[in-house]
Amino acid sequence: MATDKDILTGALNRMSGYTTSLPIAWPGVNFTPPQSGMWFEVRHFPNEPDHFAYDDDAKQTYRGFVQVSVFDRPGGGIVSATEEAEGVAARFAKGTALGPVLVSRKPYVSPAVYQDNLIQIPVTIPYRGVV
Repeated sequence: MATDKDILTGALNRMSGYTTSLPIAWPGVNFTPPQSGMWFEVRHFPNEPDHFAYDDDAKQTYRGFVQVSVFDRPGGGIVSATEEAEGVAARFAKGTALGPVLVSRKPYVSPAVYQDNLIQIPVTIPYRGVV
């Protein structure tokens, strides 16, 4: 039976194989952002599974999304960070396996979020699977 851990592990493995020189902040792992330059942050947002039957071992629909954000410091524009975000979206194309589930729709890049000393560009990667 699949678990959220299996889905997260599939997503983390896919991201760890991404050839980039940018550091990656993994979920639950201590991370110090660089003073300058970009980095990635990976987060997982599972939804409650849907059960098909009352049997303990019946199939379930798993769905949710993984979000990989590109972070940068303000002052240099957002073109480079947007290019990195588009690269992540391409890495997780529709149909890509994340453990026991598949990316269910084309990932999408959201508008930049401006914070005090940060720019964040989120890439949302929706998944779904019947396991």
